[in-house]
Amino acid sequence: MNDKSYLPMKDFVSSYNDLCTDISVRNLSIALKNDKGNVVVKHITVSDKRADFSTTLRFVERFVKTMLWAYGGYEFIFCGQFAAEIAEELSLIYSPNGARKFDYDFFKKVYSLPLFFHESNSDNFPKEKITPVFPNLEGSGNRIGFDAGGSDRKVTAVKDGKVVFENETVWLPKINSDINYHIDGVADSVKFALDALDGKCDKIGVSTAGIVVGNEIRVASLFVAVDDKVFAEKGTKIYADLERKFNAPVSVINDGDAAALAGSMQIKKGCVLGIAMGTSLACGYIGSQNEITGYLNELAFIPVDANENGFADPWSGDSGVGAAYLSQDGIINLFREEGGVLNPDNTPAEKLKEVQALCNKGDKIAEEVFTRAGEIFGDFILYLTEFYDIKFVNAMGRVVSGKGGDILIDKAD
Repeated sequence: MNDKSYLPMKDFVSSYNDLCTDISVRNLSIALKNDKGNVVVKHITVSDKRADFSTTLRFVERFVKTMLWAYGGYEFIFCGQFAAEIAEELSLIYSPNGARKFDYDFFKKVYSLPLFFHESNSDNFPKEKITPVFPNLEGSGNRIGFDAGGSDRKVTAVKDGKVVFENETVWLPKINSDINYHIDGVADSVKFALDALDGKCDKIGVSTAGIVVGNEIRVASLFVAVDDKVFAEKGTKIYADLERKFNAPVSVINDGDAAALAGSMQIKKGCVLGIAMGTSLACGYIGSQNEITGYLNELAFIPVDANENGFADPWSGDSGVGAAYLSQDGIINLFREEGGVLNPDNTPAEKLKEVQALCNKGDKIAEEVFTRAGEIFGDFILYLTEFYDIKFVNAMGRVVSGKGGDILIDKAD
């Protein structure tokens, strides 16, 4: 790696663990609850040395941020070493005026509740509880699949398991503030497919970037330009409303879960992490029994680089997170850092294509960019094994296409 400041999260964890000698190590348990009553519990060890507290806080904060975006929830409970102090510090960091204001505001939108951090004793500390969903994979009848991405929208019509129509339309949802642009775009794509099925559809499946709760899209970068009040009124039900418009039941899942499910179906095994590297970094996870766990799986905001001066994500404002490294923006960031120059008038998707085209021609800078991205991807997967039981990874998206994608996957293995 040429980036001397890059510090993989797995190495940061290892470095912190070196502080925790046998005589100074103490346990800290962390529970995260969501609005469905699900609870995820993690147990870590921390140094009990007061001199190490600032490093311990940084370590726990990165760990907590990973839990927050991997699993989803609004209430953190701590039990063990420095539990009260850590809860108090994180309450300040994740607050309307704290360093993680974006995270605080984001999850308040998702759950309509503020993030909450507090201490508990061992008697009252909650037990883990996960309520999985087992998807219905029956493929008979007329079905429509719609995928909403940041650069294009795709739709497929399937009749008794056979694809009879496919369409891909370029759109720019992230820069359009008119919610009708989004509503009409989604409906137009579905209508194309419906026409190919002679107007008869038994089910519509939607794969979308963003956070989905009960078929409603709660927060997504696709709607970043839309006014919050307008989005709350008309945007959240954009996919659920397809049921009324087209008289067919609708099922909506995050595009990362769709990638994981596709991988699981292909290999007929579970414990699959599906990752889509495109406009952003999407993720999904299928458990050991081929279940959707209900985890949030938003890798775009999970730490990749522990260096506080790493690439900054323009939306969240945090440095070192997934979207700034393993997405089209990540490839652009790495290319610029290597000294490459791209057409400033091009969109991010077009800039990614520029780098990919250079890589296809054997350009050394472009090849190095995809090599570095592969190393980062491999490091990241190893870090994620702390949070997911991963046996297989299904990588998808524009970033992993072509020669550059081959280099990236090769280097990550």
